[in-house]
Amino acid sequence: MMSASHPNHAGSAALAIAVSIFCAFPLARPWFVLAPQSPDALATASSAIASAAWLGAHLALIAAFATLIVGLFGLYEWLAMQERAGGPRCSLVLSMLGVALILPMAGVEAFALPPIGTAYLEGITGLAKPFSSLYLGPGTVTLLVGLLALALGAIGFAKSLRSWGGYLLASGLAFWCPLLPPPVRIVDGFIIGIGGIWVAWQMRRGPNAATN
Repeated sequence: MMSASHPNHAGSAALAIAVSIFCAFPLARPWFVLAPQSPDALATASSAIASAAWLGAHLALIAAFATLIVGLFGLYEWLAMQERAGGPRCSLVLSMLGVALILPMAGVEAFALPPIGTAYLEGITGLAKPFSSLYLGPGTVTLLVGLLALALGAIGFAKSLRSWGGYLLASGLAFWCPLLPPPVRIVDGFIIGIGGIWVAWQMRRGPNAATN
């Protein structure tokens, strides 16, 4: 077991990687106006969702959520070494539940939307309704519940950290929502990146850096 005098290097590295991807994601992905109720929704989205940039960005996003789990588990262990296990334990459970509920919709955007967009561009008809149903069905509800759980978990971690980096990270994760406009998403990505890198640096410095 890790000694309380040593930082969690694996957890801090995973957290730094995750938040860096969250920061880059809104800058790398193609944007389009999403209006699922509109009959022209697929026509508006097809070029974006069929692009290599869309696929690459969303594969990276899935990797970001996967490494975020590792990073937050490392953060939990790091805080537990300082006898702060009560609050962080609940925060860890909420965060992991949130990521588990978010990932299915991220998978839809990475693996289901590109073939639909490509098929539409190749002239295949009858795909507008399936495309819209992906955003108007239970997947979006599951996503929103997951986002809420992740936000609550991140806020709980921030309360245990008691540092400006923790508060920034929690704020960024709490407002990470695909329904928000691009400028807000871009700013939010930078907030996640700045806060998360600072928390990762705290973890590498050791337990005495927890409240700095």
